[in-house]
Amino acid sequence: GALDGHAAALGLDVARFRRDRASDEVRARVERSRADGAAKGVAGLPALFLDGRPLAGGLPAEGELERLVEEALR
Repeated sequence: GALDGHAAALGLDVARFRRDRASDEVRARVERSRADGAAKGVAGLPALFLDGRPLAGGLPAEGELERLVEEALR
């Protein structure tokens, strides 16, 4: 699959990558990360936070991020 291709391009051991992806331990880690993100307001990826608050919808429009950062610094 596509992930195997990315793993190979990165020089990873693709067989180990497949085993690890299918393991209960990795599934549990992914689920913990997903639940932690959801508890913090992450609805999808990529996620952007500013001053501990999630910015819904990803990267704001041009100029908007600078305005939000300046506001947060005040």
